[in-house]
Amino acid sequence: MAGYLLVEDSSGKRIFPAVSGRISLGRSVECTITLTDIKSSRKHCEVDFDENPPVVRDCSSLNGTALNGQLIREAPLNFGDVIMVGSTSIKYQNEDDLMETANYGAVDSGKKKAATLGAQTAALTVYDKITPHHRPKDEVDLLKQENLTLREILDVSKNLATELDSAFLLQRIVDSAIRITGAERGFLISRKDNTEDYVVDIARDTRGTSIANAESVVSKSIVHKALAGRTVVLTNASSEGEFHEIRSVRDLALRSILCVPLRMHRIVIGCIYLDNTFAEGVFADWEVKLVEAFCGQASVAVNNTKLILDNISKAKEVERLNAELSERYERQAAELISVKDLLRNTAEEFTTKYNYDNIIGRSRAMREVFKILDRVTDVDFPVLITGESGTGKELIAKAIHFNSKRRKANFVPENCGAIPAGLIESELFGHKKGSFTDAKSDKIGRIELADHGTLFLDEIGEMPVEMQKRLLRVLQDGEVRPVGAKDSLKVDFRLVCATNRDLADLVSEGLFREDLLYRIKVINIKLPTLKERKEDIPLLVDHFLSEYARENGEPKREIGSDVIVRLMQYHWPGNIRQLQTAVTQMILYSTDKVGVEHLPEEMRPLIHVEQEKPVVDMNRTLKEATEELEQQMIVEALRITRGNKTKAADILGLSRLGLRKKMERYGLEESDSN
Repeated sequence: MAGYLLVEDSSGKRIFPAVSGRISLGRSVECTITLTDIKSSRKHCEVDFDENPPVVRDCSSLNGTALNGQLIREAPLNFGDVIMVGSTSIKYQNEDDLMETANYGAVDSGKKKAATLGAQTAALTVYDKITPHHRPKDEVDLLKQENLTLREILDVSKNLATELDSAFLLQRIVDSAIRITGAERGFLISRKDNTEDYVVDIARDTRGTSIANAESVVSKSIVHKALAGRTVVLTNASSEGEFHEIRSVRDLALRSILCVPLRMHRIVIGCIYLDNTFAEGVFADWEVKLVEAFCGQASVAVNNTKLILDNISKAKEVERLNAELSERYERQAAELISVKDLLRNTAEEFTTKYNYDNIIGRSRAMREVFKILDRVTDVDFPVLITGESGTGKELIAKAIHFNSKRRKANFVPENCGAIPAGLIESELFGHKKGSFTDAKSDKIGRIELADHGTLFLDEIGEMPVEMQKRLLRVLQDGEVRPVGAKDSLKVDFRLVCATNRDLADLVSEGLFREDLLYRIKVINIKLPTLKERKEDIPLLVDHFLSEYARENGEPKREIGSDVIVRLMQYHWPGNIRQLQTAVTQMILYSTDKVGVEHLPEEMRPLIHVEQEKPVVDMNRTLKEATEELEQQMIVEALRITRGNKTKAADILGLSRLGLRKKMERYGLEESDSN
């Protein structure tokens, strides 16, 4: 039974007989059946009637092809099936169904086709055979043509937003301009570096093929007019106005020409050039406007292409620089391997049981300290920490406490050298109200506060001998009796002491009890001086810079490598405390990066590792030489701090009270600006 395709869209109904071969449907005039639906693609779908049953295939359309309400790629087509392209329906019918669709009813089979189809011509456009390029009757109307053109522009606009291949997009734009205007050829031309020179980027004909030697088939004069910002429209270039005398126009036998500038940010970057060597008056006014709209899109695409080329050029430059860096890294590979091995060994050596994040140090000397701490933290024996002033004894004491089982109780520090002799008993043991003149209320002593925790006694060598006796009794009995109290209190604390003095010498001088020394020195931890752990100086400096920035709410300062070199060459009599003071001074004296000029005055000269040994005066005793050196250092510290004893004591690693005692011993002037 014969079949028909009933096409129904906004322009009406059309009937096509189903014949052998393939029938293509779409907006393109090259399709067998041309559709006007805005949602149809240029070649939307096809029906293959050589198959049995016939097969309908979607041709990679933008909006898809539906068969009986379901989107398909390929499906068999049976009588009564409806193909939907946007709002256009294509129904596959036999003759009987076709008559019912037209509401003419059934007729005798011998007469029905002629009578029915003949009667339908008033309402339908009927084709008794299919030939290419069937178009609706009113498509020739200008408005319909403009609608198709606008849809072409919309299609290109969508591609402009999604197409990554700029060259392909430019070809699409030129092909669309040729189709819209009926031009024979189309060219996309770009200006070279804002000069009068140009290059033909795209050259296409009506078949979508590229044109060879494109520069030779366009009029240079007309291109230059467009590059100057002028739209050129000629209906007959060989005889019209100012252009018929131009040699290139005559030689090329040009007829219709349309050349429209491409602008980007009001600057002409090229043009679209369309021509027809056979027909006159090809380009209508409305087509000129539409091509100008295309030029706006082409400008974006051309600009994108330039950006891509620029990015490619920059990428090549980055690739070259990366190659140089790679070569440099390869030269350093051997050094890096050795450094990695060293770091790996250091990490293995540095593995510890407890966390010592608050103690800055990765040197071998500090690793030995951490290993000792790992062994003694869990036991409750008293610890004596020895080392010069400013080496961080209190930090070690805190590490012992906060890593121990007593960490939930109090850590109670007390500096024995900072308490006047008459008050030290009250501070350590506490007192009852009225026990002496100024005892206006009960006071809990430091020992009682440390119950179940840790008592840290700094500068234990400064404790008066009488108080040493009472402390020894507390350690022996586990009890403390406040001043003026009748009863003693049971206490359980761990004692950690620290001193920068040689307690054995004090014992020999009668200034420290030997039995107390044995009691507090069950475990002895000796801290290295800063000059014994100079490899930690960069870490310590970075820590002090970060700490200052955090506390003062300002950016962390940079510090020059030459500054670090000089800091590592200095002898650091005041140890870490002196280093911290020096870093603070350098920050205060600088505004951005810390340089050599911001170093404290005594550190600015470059210190040589190999120094000439000083001449030793053997006519003096060691004590006399030591006292003379102490006097000189005190005077120098007071000079640097302009008489401020607190700051001078920090530099010297002494307490303020300790400095005052030494000044009294040496009869130094008591001027103090603090």
